[in-house]
Amino acid sequence: MGYCSDVTIIRGKKAYELLHEVCTQHNFMPEIEQDGEFYALQWEWVKWYEEDACFPEVQAVTEVLRQLDDTDAEDAAYAYKQFVFGEDWEDSQIRNNSAGARELCDYCMERSVVGFKHSEDVCSEGEAMETIRIQYLDDTIERLRYIDGKSDWIDLRAAQE
Repeated sequence: MGYCSDVTIIRGKKAYELLHEVCTQHNFMPEIEQDGEFYALQWEWVKWYEEDACFPEVQAVTEVLRQLDDTDAEDAAYAYKQFVFGEDWEDSQIRNNSAGARELCDYCMERSVVGFKHSEDVCSEGEAMETIRIQYLDDTIERLRYIDGKSDWIDLRAAQE
């Protein structure tokens, strides 16, 4: 059956054009979202084997990313950042080039909603627990609050523009 991943590549306009052409040639079209000068290409539950000849479409996308790695352009239009989330958390990877790094970094930070970090907090059983930091991007969203005895799970809501 094989190992599957969720893959997102956020990129500038020129990088998008190069990748779109390769994806069209290989009939490997992802979901595409545009937001300002950046594009997000997303594949869900896909076999993402970059070095396996059985997956020429993934190799073609990877080759474009390698070409972008070698690009000397400082222009954000050539920037990309790739996120590969495997079935196991340890198999997740992030890759990017340096073109337009500041603009792309700002964009990715702006779009992130939740960040996880390990903390020294301890739950009632004495085990360490994880703290979830929440960044609200919309002031109209109701803030999460602790409900005594009922806050084992929380529902994260996101605003849509």
